[in-house]
Amino acid sequence: MEAEGGGFGTVDFAVLGVTLFLSLAIGIYYAISDRSDNSTENYYFGNHTLSPWPVGLSVSVSFISAITVIALPGEVYMYGTVMLWTAFAFTIPVIFVCCYYVPLFYRLNLKSIYEYLELRFNTTLRRLTSALTVFTFVIYTGITIYLPALVITAVTPLKLNWSIALTSLICTLYTTVGGIKAVVWTDVVQAVLILIGIVALQVKSLMVVGGWGNVFAALEKGHRMNFFSFDPDPTIRATTFSVVIGMTVFTCGVQCTSQALAQRYLSCKTLKQARQSMIIGSITNAVLVTICGLNGCIMFAYYKDCDPVLSKKIHKIDEIMPYMVMDVFSNMPGMSGVFVSTIYSGTLSTVSSGINSLANVILEDFYKPKRPNLSQKSYLLASKLFAFTLGIIMTATAYVVPFLGTTVVQIVVSAFGLFLGPVLATFTMGIFIPWTNSKGAIIGALVGSAVACWVCIGGLVYAPYHDIKQILPRNISGCVSNTFNATEGLTTPFIDHAMMPTAIPTSRLSLTTTLYSVSYMYHAMIGFVVALFTGVAASFMTGHNIASQADPQLFLPLIDNKFLPEKVRKFFRLGVPEIQPRKFYIPENCPLEEKINLNQNGTENIE
Repeated sequence: MEAEGGGFGTVDFAVLGVTLFLSLAIGIYYAISDRSDNSTENYYFGNHTLSPWPVGLSVSVSFISAITVIALPGEVYMYGTVMLWTAFAFTIPVIFVCCYYVPLFYRLNLKSIYEYLELRFNTTLRRLTSALTVFTFVIYTGITIYLPALVITAVTPLKLNWSIALTSLICTLYTTVGGIKAVVWTDVVQAVLILIGIVALQVKSLMVVGGWGNVFAALEKGHRMNFFSFDPDPTIRATTFSVVIGMTVFTCGVQCTSQALAQRYLSCKTLKQARQSMIIGSITNAVLVTICGLNGCIMFAYYKDCDPVLSKKIHKIDEIMPYMVMDVFSNMPGMSGVFVSTIYSGTLSTVSSGINSLANVILEDFYKPKRPNLSQKSYLLASKLFAFTLGIIMTATAYVVPFLGTTVVQIVVSAFGLFLGPVLATFTMGIFIPWTNSKGAIIGALVGSAVACWVCIGGLVYAPYHDIKQILPRNISGCVSNTFNATEGLTTPFIDHAMMPTAIPTSRLSLTTTLYSVSYMYHAMIGFVVALFTGVAASFMTGHNIASQADPQLFLPLIDNKFLPEKVRKFFRLGVPEIQPRKFYIPENCPLEEKINLNQNGTENIE
């Protein structure tokens, strides 16, 4: 892939080099400054001294990766403005996080959020959900490593394999040596770079296409003004319903049950600051996602007469954004470097979050229970070894991505959908449904995961033809000219729908045309619903818990406010006793067995 206007110059390489150097420098700085503190509490939580603003920015860019910067505009380009609802779907979950999950995890003083599942159910379920989460995030971070490597390969002589290795090495090194402080403060720098990069691209590309009026005209003519698409058919890839409902469940799973995010807000000094950090992160997230989506709209106006994929200038849609960047900024030295740095920043923030949080999950949920009496220095050394090993595994995963025949966004959402929905259902049963027992929760998680895997893998293998059929029309009639004219380009006719690739015709219903064709945005929701209903049903079949005997410390009513009538509050407690003020505190290094005893009787005071 080579842009028509120019290549990656010396200034661009310098800008990218500075970005990568800053990331490494921050990691090395915190490794040196904290060398006297060998505790895992400092390595994973910064001794709970971080402020809400840096934590909030870190939260926002933890999941604003290269996937958002590159792949989301490609989805808008292919399927229209309905994808702009993604920003809304990213915002809603913060309500649940701030109202329920942050207070609960703060109350229990958790190091791993999956520790809650042992307090509520048993050790087996804790380790099962931890393992599912580790597997899911390894796939996700592997994909995020692949995208910037693809960009570097496109604009430099460096081969894809070496690009992947370089990306992984830098991120793994600064995360391993610096811990959570390095991750958070590097994320702050990267958040600024991401904002500069995507705004710069939007301003410059708007100048080229002639403003928003021309963009909207091109979208209308290209059948992409489908922001309000209320077709209830679940097999349509992108509708208002699939994006708002399906993606909201998806992001609920990411934000409510993610160790990466929990580790950040648990690093704040107080519960109030933790909530503030999530709100700051949510607002910043929505702004960045919206800008990236609008860049996809502009990108369609830019290539409305000459689609780079159909004209074989690039191989797949995930390459279109870097291709446009090289074209738009061809006469502005350094700007291509800024945008490539933006892509790298998004990836480094996401991968560092994944490595740091997953290392903590492995330490707390698998390693410490087997070796409970080691020193803090030994645990810290083990943590760094886990982080480095995870970096290697994620690198290996990135090498597999080029062989998957669909868009990166679909791969990511489908991969998360494998287990994210069932894990969210498990926490939902534990927190809000007091009758759920451990057998029901395990059965629900397993059945939900099995169904989600079936649907996701079937969709990736058998349904690509269905997705191809839904791609909106694209045009190559203007490819004779290598220049773009903002005033003349809008009159060029679009190719007819009949010229688009079509699905293999079928005369009867089958799994390929029904279940496997369900939009990938619903995959997480399918896993969630199946796991939830199966878990509750299995609990009643195997002898459900008695609500009046439930530990109120581990339960949260959906609605509870001291200004509501007592009858209303009692109804939403579902029979669980009202929580009593503690006459004790749980120290930071309290063993899990003592936490369980404290939560059950509430009388012991540990000094």
